[in-house]
Amino acid sequence: MIKDLQDAGEELSIKEITNRFIAAHGEDYERKITPHWIGQVIRRKLGIKAERHNGNYSIASYERAKLESLFARYGVGGAQKAKTENNLW
Repeated sequence: MIKDLQDAGEELSIKEITNRFIAAHGEDYERKITPHWIGQVIRRKLGIKAERHNGNYSIASYERAKLESLFARYGVGGAQKAKTENNLW
C-alpha cells in the first residue's frame, strides 16, 4: 500500500494507507482497523517517523530513503525477487 502510494506520487498519509489497508485486508482482522493503529505499526514496528501536515499525519519526507531499504528487505515491488533471481544465475 505504501509502495503503491509512493509510485503514484501521492502523499503518504496515514489515513490513506489505512483506507487502502482496510480495502485489502479489512475482513481478515477481528479488531477495528484505525489510523491510530496503523500509525503505531508504521512508527513502532517499521521505525518510520510521521509528521503532521495540514492536520493530517503522513510519513515524514526525510524517511523516503528508509522506505526504499524496507521495500528491499521485505520484497515489496519485486526488489527481493530480482535479488533472488540474480543469485540463481
